[in-house]
Order: sequence, then C-alpha cells, then structure tokens
Amino acid sequence: MEIVIATHNQGKMAEFERLMKGWPVHLRSLREFDSVKLPPEDGESFKDNALIKARAVCSILGMPALADDSGLVVHSLNDEPGIYSARYAGPNATSAENITKLLEKVHGKSDKDRLASFFCVMALVCPDGREWIRTGQCDGLITSAPSGDKGFGYDPVFLIPEYHLTMAQLSPEFKDAISHRGKAVRDIQSVIVDLAREKVQ
Repeated sequence: MEIVIATHNQGKMAEFERLMKGWPVHLRSLREFDSVKLPPEDGESFKDNALIKARAVCSILGMPALADDSGLVVHSLNDEPGIYSARYAGPNATSAENITKLLEKVHGKSDKDRLASFFCVMALVCPDGREWIRTGQCDGLITSAPSGDKGFGYDPVFLIPEYHLTMAQLSPEFKDAISHRGKAVRDIQSVIVDLAREKVQ
C-alpha cells in the first residue's frame, strides 16, 4: 500500500522512513509531487493543522495521506512557541533564528522555568473518508546553548535530563525510540497494517 507523507521537510521524511521501515507500505514524499502545495496551517491546534495537511493531500492525490504537526511547548512561556514552532522568529525563519529567539526568551530562567515538551499529532486520512488521530509527547528542558549536530529544528536545545543529552546528540535510532514522533508513529502502526491487509484482500 502506498501512503503519501504530507511534508516537504527532509528531516521529518527521514524519520518516517526509519520509523516505518519493514512495514507493508511504500512511502511517497511530497517531493515527488511538485504540483502539490500544502495549504496554510491556520488551525488553532496541532490536531487541526495535521488534519488540514492530510485532508488536502489525500483529496488532491486520491491516496492515503499521513501528516503530522509537531512543535515545542515551553510551559513558563505560556506554551510558546506551540503551533508556531516552525515560524517562531518569522514566516520564513530558519531553525537557527527560531532557536535564537527561544534562548533569548528563557535567558536567566531557572531549570524549572525551562521545562518543555515536544508534541506530535499524527493524522491519517483515506480517500474513503476514514480518519485517525494519534499523539506522542516527549518531556525535557531547554538548554542555555545549542549542543549536537544531529536531528533538526529545536533538537540542539532540547535536553533529555535522564540522559544528560540533547535530542541533537542522540543517535537517530535512540531518538526514534523516545521522541514524540516515534511514539505517535508506533501508535498508528496497527491502523496502517490493517489498511495494508485490506488492500490485498
């Protein structure tokens, strides 16, 4: 069964490919469909935005579409950057610019006020109208400076306290085992496997 991953983000796509390796599916990337433009992510929650993307891609291509909306929440900052994580420092901000703004906001704060969570909401939408939602969460805290060169986004400043490492210092396999996206993907595995079985019956 073919599933389109509704993202242009190469880092995300690489994670999906690792996480879903060995599943009875063939993953397609939006990079294969130049004509497909994702709609504005103007929802009020991660769930809204995941559904917006999955529904749009499914409707355009007529194929099952899997989309996630993920972000970082810093509790002492009224849950910023939240759904604006990818554009925290502006509409076309780079990851480095987003990180710089975040570090300025938490500068001088105690560890307690640096507590943060990565959230992921996964939406799977099929052409027959069926939809599924799954979620994942990973807790940590924001460091005072970036560390590590793996991962993407806010990974260099997201510390996993029990390992004393940032997400960007973890091996891809270790990250997949504990990350918000890894948890959400594993939670939706049974749904996708069942759909693949339907396809061959």
